[in-house]
Amino acid sequence: MSTLNMVKFYFYRKQLPRMRHILHDFIKVAYQTARDRKLYPKAILVSFQIKPTLKGDRSLPQLKGTMEYWHITFNYKDQGQLNSGTHTACHGYIPSEHEYELIKSTHGVDKCDTALTRNGKHVWPSGEELVMVCEVAYCHLAN
Repeated sequence: MSTLNMVKFYFYRKQLPRMRHILHDFIKVAYQTARDRKLYPKAILVSFQIKPTLKGDRSLPQLKGTMEYWHITFNYKDQGQLNSGTHTACHGYIPSEHEYELIKSTHGVDKCDTALTRNGKHVWPSGEELVMVCEVAYCHLAN
């Protein structure tokens, strides 16, 4: 038996990538990151920022003392979170600023969509601050 999962991908309006191939790379890593927990996300909010992860980062103990890695921040919602107005923040770790192959992911705890960021904005804003760039159908085959 197979499962079809429809996922909507959102970006902050002011952080939308201009190059199509970068947009596709972010979407690929975002879905892989959420699926790392075998989840079926229904909505993913991509933060269009790639940040370095310093050597010895506590969240990556098996990579400690190795080269520097990079991460992209995402928020995702499964069906239950869509219903409850919550989401999960996560990081997808990639080898470099220009290589979009998922190495590892870390996931936070569920947060209310109205939680505030450091600059006082909602973590998962509604309406005009977001752009839905696409909806993708993923097929998962049973083992």
